[in-house]
Amino acid sequence: MTSLLYIPASVELYSGEGSFYRTNGFLECPEKICRFEYRHTCLVRLLIMEKKILVVEDDVLLRAALDNFLTHEHFQTLAVGKAQEVGPAVEEFRPDLILMDIRLDGDDGRIICDQLKAQDAASHIPIILLTGLSYDEIALIDCQADAIIGKPYDNSALLHTINQCLKAGGV
Repeated sequence: MTSLLYIPASVELYSGEGSFYRTNGFLECPEKICRFEYRHTCLVRLLIMEKKILVVEDDVLLRAALDNFLTHEHFQTLAVGKAQEVGPAVEEFRPDLILMDIRLDGDDGRIICDQLKAQDAASHIPIILLTGLSYDEIALIDCQADAIIGKPYDNSALLHTINQCLKAGGV
């Protein structure tokens, strides 16, 4: 769905990916644009929520924190707490990236990762695994994850890894 937005002056629009462009008058707004932020009197920041991240975390508080952080960083998110929800979520949500805990209640994120990478429909999706294991233990993990991050993690490092995986995956 597209709507038309009137912008009262010549303004710079920020695409959310580091580029600026100017517009006068009307601007066509596709559904993926979440909001406009007015800066000063004529600068508008265009925030685009086009990258989708599936968060798989069984810890309710951590799942909510990741969901909140990623939404604040302008990603569309879907957060699930059980391994059984991953398959249907991937099929319906079609994420650009999956952020998954290794230790899920009764399941292993490494096995789920390898299962997803074996499917034609999901093999292209970058997967980042989160773990409470030590860095020595992480080095021994054998799975097809695109990245593995130890907990606790720094949000800026997590965001950097997400962006690197999205770029490497051509997303």
